[in-house]
Amino acid sequence: MEIVYVLLALFIAFLWGGSTVVHRCFINNMSIATIMCISTSFYVLCLLIYGSMNYKIIKNDIRNISLTDVGILGITSISAGFLANYLYFTVLRKYESSLVSALIYSCPIFTLLLANFYLSEKIDNYGIFGILFVVLGVGLISKSKSSH
Repeated sequence: MEIVYVLLALFIAFLWGGSTVVHRCFINNMSIATIMCISTSFYVLCLLIYGSMNYKIIKNDIRNISLTDVGILGITSISAGFLANYLYFTVLRKYESSLVSALIYSCPIFTLLLANFYLSEKIDNYGIFGILFVVLGVGLISKSKSSH
């Protein structure tokens, strides 16, 4: 992987990690509904700007997409977008941001397994060791938080 993409991926991780800390600052003073609505409003605003800049590409894609594909994307958006965010805020209200992040960002485990099953992507020794380290890291963070 090129260094530029590694740096971009790390920057994304920084942004997501930082957002968890910001959300934790507000979670005890606002309802989950308020936080989700405010956050989503800004997301939609950015999406509208981005969509208008790529209107021709989107228009062409929509002409060629099947109803099944729309349904799959819709279900994914509802489950991974709305439901996952609602559950994230529910858990974040009760537990520290570092613990919640450790558990949530253990998603590479599931990505690796699901990609192997559905996309036939191979799991090599690096993937297996990576999963073990992620599980170990999540376990250590969980243990350190529960011992306080």
